Amino acid sequence: MRGAARLVLVGAEAALDDATSAACEAVLDARERERLAMISHPEVRAEFLRARALVRAALSTVRRERPTGWRFEQNAHGRPRAFDSAGAPGPAFNLSHTRGLLAVLVHDDPEAVLGVDVEALGRRGGGPEVAERFFSVDEVRALRGLAPAAQRDRFFDYWTLKEAYIKARGVGVSLGLGRFSFVIDDPAAVTVRFDASLDDDPGRWRFARFDPWPGHRVALALGHPEATWQTERWPDPFGP
Repeated sequence: MRGAARLVLVGAEAALDDATSAACEAVLDARERERLAMISHPEVRAEFLRARALVRAALSTVRRERPTGWRFEQNAHGRPRAFDSAGAPGPAFNLSHTRGLLAVLVHDDPEAVLGVDVEALGRRGGGPEVAERFFSVDEVRALRGLAPAAQRDRFFDYWTLKEAYIKARGVGVSLGLGRFSFVIDDPAAVTVRFDASLDDDPGRWRFARFDPWPGHRVALALGHPEATWQTERWPDPFGP
């Protein structure tokens, strides 16, 4: 995994105007347009448009290809992979979006292992009660050991990191959120412990989490211990 990955963030707060919507829709393929046509809710429709156009534009920043030239295939677990107009494997990428924020993580190496998750911190739910259903015993114990005011913040640390790791592995939620544990004793460092059944090496991973601005959390999972990334913030409303 040579070279830095590129993390593109778009703070998607504004409504899409007609011109930007048309620009985003123009880069979609027939399958994406079919999916778009099935969405009636304006906010959900705008989020889908932004997300699909953002992926195409971000891929084109690391590989010389028109945004309209990318095509996508999914593996058995629904993870998409990009191919350029000549049929060659495109850059590795991972997309995440939530209310008010879209993020795509891209690396030119098609075999790069990476995942990103974003969450809105103001959403309902999250805390020890949810953690006890999904997290590891060690994580629940660590969460319970914090002051009540800090528990919700740590919950989102764990949740976003777990989602980023699962997405990087590309095999869906069958991994089970309780079969690996994150340790965040040092605010600047994140380590992971795996159940033996996962057959994974903690030493091959680099994890990070941060708030790009108040109200949202981002977590990254990169399958190389020395992996690096650069963050870019693109304007909103986004148009290719």
